[in-house]
Amino acid sequence: ATNTFTASSTPEPTNDTTSSNPLPIELAEASVQESSGDEEARLTWKTATEYNNYRFYIDRRYLGESEQGEAEASEKSWNEIGHVDGSGTTSKPQSYSYTDNTLEKAGLYEYRIRQVDYDNSSTIYGPYQFNKEAPESFKLKANYPNPFNPTTTIPYTIPEEADVSIQIYNVIGKRVQTLVESRQQAGTYRVNFQGGSLSSGTYFIRFEAAGRSFVRKMLLLK
Repeated sequence: ATNTFTASSTPEPTNDTTSSNPLPIELAEASVQESSGDEEARLTWKTATEYNNYRFYIDRRYLGESEQGEAEASEKSWNEIGHVDGSGTTSKPQSYSYTDNTLEKAGLYEYRIRQVDYDNSSTIYGPYQFNKEAPESFKLKANYPNPFNPTTTIPYTIPEEADVSIQIYNVIGKRVQTLVESRQQAGTYRVNFQGGSLSSGTYFIRFEAAGRSFVRKMLLLK
């Protein structure tokens, strides 16, 4: 599913003391939608004109597994997750995008675009909502890269809240590392495995959650 929301023509009020000045940019449109399946959210926006535009900062907050009321949402804190440089001063339309690949828990997220001038005055646009749906099944995905040296990333999904265990074993069945041992909400996750202290060879990833068990093979080459 795609979640698309168009920017309001009126930016969110800020605590700026420069509100009597003309807006630093004219935001033509903005949206957020899925990218690369259910693992990423991609924000896109366009400007019709720009004046003294230094940078766009991207803020995000997590509202939970279902849409919250305005009062509760207002209590959720914003976190800056990245930025995109502006184009200074231009009368030509510009296109921008930012991909958020750090989403894990399923549920409702909000984004806002915080535009900052070279004189440090700012304007906030949004919020724009994105609903990350829970995966359909428990799954241990292929690690990447594989073969690896010395670090690899192990992705996995859980469709419901569950106790999750991820252990690494060598070829003789000895456990060499515990990567995850915790209760997690539904979502898509990634965990890194660092094999710098281990010798080259074949290792096995054992993923257990809600009574289910999955095993994958990986190869460490030094």
